[in-house]
Amino acid sequence: MTVEPVAGERALEISGPAGRYIVAADLHVGIEEQLARCGFRVPDQTDRNLERLRRLVDERKPSGLVLLGDVKHQVPYAERWEKRKVFRLLDELSALVPVTVVSGNHDGGIGTMAPGRVRRVGSLVLGSIGLVHGHAWPPERLMRCKTLVLAHAHPSVLLCDERGRPVTEACWLRAGIVGRKAKERYGPPFPEIVLMPAFTDLRGGFPVNGRGGRLLGPLFRNGLVDVPRARVYLTDGTFLGCVRDLLPVPSPAGRYRM
Repeated sequence: MTVEPVAGERALEISGPAGRYIVAADLHVGIEEQLARCGFRVPDQTDRNLERLRRLVDERKPSGLVLLGDVKHQVPYAERWEKRKVFRLLDELSALVPVTVVSGNHDGGIGTMAPGRVRRVGSLVLGSIGLVHGHAWPPERLMRCKTLVLAHAHPSVLLCDERGRPVTEACWLRAGIVGRKAKERYGPPFPEIVLMPAFTDLRGGFPVNGRGGRLLGPLFRNGLVDVPRARVYLTDGTFLGCVRDLLPVPSPAGRYRM
């Protein structure tokens, strides 16, 4: 099985003998309401994200679509308007292609918002590829896969424009496992890590080259992922180098929240 980002999109294509799958993570349906409460007025993103996913399905003709956690935004509850948005998105997508939701930390109660034909799981294995949202420790069986695909951390990279102003861009990471740390909890062999950016354009990210920042999730917090040697790619496929080779940029003011 191969794992390749879709150029120009924040989605993966996994293909091989087990089929072809499109993977998208962190849609955060309903995030516009939180932004509105903070004084930011932005158009509703549900239709836009739905159209992007429809286009991927039409172009790639996958065997299935995997939504890798945090389909909804509000926690721990969901208001009626958010439930309607989530149901419509899942209903329309599952009418086109089989849909599997791998639950994330924002997805409590999503079972009441999903059509019966949508499959819901805590983790997933496709051939040699393991998939889990990343907010909790992955099961042992996923750590024995060739590649482990994670979301949750919303990785980004801080760059400087021609005037020296910081610009944040969503990015992908490909990283190895720190064996001595991983052996404290898991048995070898260990997978390569692929960390996905958030599918929605509105979700802020954690700068991988920001000073003092650390990616979220137990694998990162406990030092199991070799972040300094992780390879960084922009969503258009541009390779920027390894994290340790990128010039550290002071993170913008404020805290990032998941």
